[in-house]
Amino acid sequence: MPALARVALTLAVLLAVAAMLVAIWLWQTVQQMQRQVSTQVADMRLQTRETALLARQAHQQSQDAQSRSGALQSEVRDIQAQRAQIDAMLQGLARAKDENLLVDIDSAIELGQQQSQLTGSVDPLLAALVSSEHRLARSAQPRLRALHRAVQSDIDRLKSASLTDVPALAHRLDQLVAMVDTLPLRPGTSSASGVVARSAASAPPPDASVSWWRRLWTPAREALTRWMRARSGGAGTPAEAVFLPPDQGVYVREHFRLRLLNARMALLARQPDLLRDDLTDAGQMLRTYFDGASPLVQTARRDIHDIGSEVHAVGVPSISSTLDALHAARAAAAASSSLLPSSSRVGAQRP
Repeated sequence: MPALARVALTLAVLLAVAAMLVAIWLWQTVQQMQRQVSTQVADMRLQTRETALLARQAHQQSQDAQSRSGALQSEVRDIQAQRAQIDAMLQGLARAKDENLLVDIDSAIELGQQQSQLTGSVDPLLAALVSSEHRLARSAQPRLRALHRAVQSDIDRLKSASLTDVPALAHRLDQLVAMVDTLPLRPGTSSASGVVARSAASAPPPDASVSWWRRLWTPAREALTRWMRARSGGAGTPAEAVFLPPDQGVYVREHFRLRLLNARMALLARQPDLLRDDLTDAGQMLRTYFDGASPLVQTARRDIHDIGSEVHAVGVPSISSTLDALHAARAAAAASSSLLPSSSRVGAQRP
């Protein structure tokens, strides 16, 4: 066999052995890869089952979370509804409190006005306004600011008002009425009255045996005597006091007392014009029929003059700004309460 053929055979054998070795290596590699692939597939299947389990758990948790979220949302809605009801009830209570405050202030001011009209003093009305101002300041409600300002304005106006002190003037008139019987009349009037009283007390009873001319002369003589005694009052005695019948002194005092009582009634009735007229008439009677030199008469004349000068304004000043603001606040409170829901109104009325 030629050498070339042997070389070729040897190469062929070597190539066959190499190819077999490569095939064996490839087969082992493929087997190893198959084992790895099967292991990975098994692992992937296991992971898939675990993932599916986790997915089911996640879905269940998601459903639980959704149900819980729905329950929480429902609870939140309930809480919001309850909060809205509570807010409405609180607003209703606040409005009811404001309405009660306005009713109390209205009643206090009305009572103060009545007491001021009865007593003629501004103190009851001023006290009612001051108490109302303090309550409004404590409430600090923006809706009542206009009323608060109006009350403060009327308080300042009442404090600066010049009014007649009716109780004090009535007491001074009562003192004048009490001293009427102690005031001395003018000499002509008082002495003649005394003579008449004494002569009437000491005059003997009429005698039927006395002649008619003596019965006529006796009254004429007494009248002449009274006229002479009246003339003894002096040149300064007014004619009304000179020619006043001697037995009318008590009527002068009663008429003077009636003038003072009329003045007192006019003072209590808030009639300043009638009061001044009665005081003028009483002063004129003092100058005409009573002794001007007596200290008591001078004191009485001075008191009458002082009482007339102190009559400034009997009527209580108007507080129209406070009343208008109060009526407006009550109307606004009534309108706002009518706009509330029925549940809030029931809650506001329940306390």
